[in-house]
Amino acid sequence: MIPGLSSFIESQVHATLGPMMYDPNVFTLNLEQMLAGALVDSTIGVLQVTLVSAHGLKAVKIGGGTPDPYVTFSISARTNLNRSKVNHATTNPCWSSVHFLLKNSLNEILLLEILHYNKVRKDTSLGLANIDLISLVTEPEQESLMVPILHNGKCRGEVKLRMTYHPCLLPKKLEHGEEEPVPETTAGVVRLSYISALGMMTRISSHFEKTRKVSGPRALQPSQWGMLCPSDTPEGEACALVKSLALMTHTTTEADEKPIWNVAYTIGCEDISSVTGMDLYLPHHYIIFINGNILGLTWSPGRWVQLFRQFRRAGKVYEFVSIYMKFDQQTVNIATDGGRICRPMIIVSNGNSMVTTRHIEMLKAGQMTFDDFLSQGLIEYLDCNEKNDSYILHFMKKTSIDLQLT
Repeated sequence: MIPGLSSFIESQVHATLGPMMYDPNVFTLNLEQMLAGALVDSTIGVLQVTLVSAHGLKAVKIGGGTPDPYVTFSISARTNLNRSKVNHATTNPCWSSVHFLLKNSLNEILLLEILHYNKVRKDTSLGLANIDLISLVTEPEQESLMVPILHNGKCRGEVKLRMTYHPCLLPKKLEHGEEEPVPETTAGVVRLSYISALGMMTRISSHFEKTRKVSGPRALQPSQWGMLCPSDTPEGEACALVKSLALMTHTTTEADEKPIWNVAYTIGCEDISSVTGMDLYLPHHYIIFINGNILGLTWSPGRWVQLFRQFRRAGKVYEFVSIYMKFDQQTVNIATDGGRICRPMIIVSNGNSMVTTRHIEMLKAGQMTFDDFLSQGLIEYLDCNEKNDSYILHFMKKTSIDLQLT
């Protein structure tokens, strides 16, 4: 027997089972379902918890006084998944905040720990509220739940909340009436923090065989620069085959072409039916395509593309519409289709950034939002094709040449 192993195992068992199974908590098992061989993890989805308020909190901090409570969310006493804001100096806090938790099993306990915020010392626990999630299988929407807050076996108040379960995968019904369970998931609770959840929602998997030791599919392509995260990838065989989108990356949805036609003809696009075949091959005559279909002809492609981008920056054109030139083919290409990956760029005019320190301060103060930067023409989204047709600065430096994003 290894010295100290018995006490270590006992402490781990108490730490794990304490919040779930010790009095006055109750842990129930559906023996009929387990003996029948049904999977407990038969539903995967998102748990929406609306934290309304709490009342009757008892202060346990040194010297007494009114607590500054906030709430943390965890699953079965493991890693904290989310937390609420702090309400100062109150025993009846009101939060009215919504929290989303990713779930890969409903056979677990949701733990709400109410803590007192302390600037100097470690935050003090005011109590725990335990919620059995198995009831969400039969009742996915639960309103006005009043859950007691327990501390050392004593009631220290109540917390009011609402829960709604949004399943992403549901069992399929077969022809003979039985249900085919959903595929099992290997997503651990440790990955369900805020940043990890963002990584899971932006994950891209390659169909390349993981056992093959080839470096090509695992490398980032030049066109993926700035679009994919170069560091967020799992270890082992799937290393670099599973990638994640950058946090500011946006995947486009299909936009209507008709408003683009009106803008194109307004700024000087010549209707293709009014030109001859010889006009198509003259120097400086560029054919304008929209999603691969011929739209018209322009005699000054550089000026025409610049006017189109000015319309886009002014909000007259959908911000995720892409436009770029192919000089070798003498074409101007406009893309409004979905599935293109874009990233925001700060517009540079005459060597000066359109986003200044004043804009950043207004953003921090809540006087501006990210959408305001788009509507005011301070930033714009570029896809991979339009990036190849633009001058991009990594850092603002004083140079003899003034670069303008075109």
